[in-house]
Amino acid sequence: MHVPYAEQPHRPPPGFRVRDAGLTDVESITNIWYASFNPTHKFFDYATPDDAATRQWFNELWTMGIQAGPGVIRTFVVENLSQENKLVAFSRWHVPQADGSQDIPMPPIPAHWDPEITDALWGGMARSRERVMGKKPHWS
Repeated sequence: MHVPYAEQPHRPPPGFRVRDAGLTDVESITNIWYASFNPTHKFFDYATPDDAATRQWFNELWTMGIQAGPGVIRTFVVENLSQENKLVAFSRWHVPQADGSQDIPMPPIPAHWDPEITDALWGGMARSRERVMGKKPHWS
């Protein structure tokens, strides 16, 4: 059971469209991840290396979120209408649950990832949310 929330109208900038992501968008979302995060700091090259196993992990992560449905995870993409609807951005939100849980579906972590770095990145986010929000329903 999830906490009901009101859909808010949005007005993207002229020339762009925001829509719910679909399964056909998964590889583009992964490409956007790499273009957005990995160039910003060497940490991401180490934490999320650009290799086949990690790309597959991201593809599975986005797929699981889309398949979980909008009552659990909302994934949005932004299309640039002047570039044949090319995806240029995405956003992924965990929907507030009535019990405050944040059980987020994730695929198994690739074996070659550093366990300490992986826990700091992916586990740290969950621990921080729990420490700050407890069981209060919240978006994340």
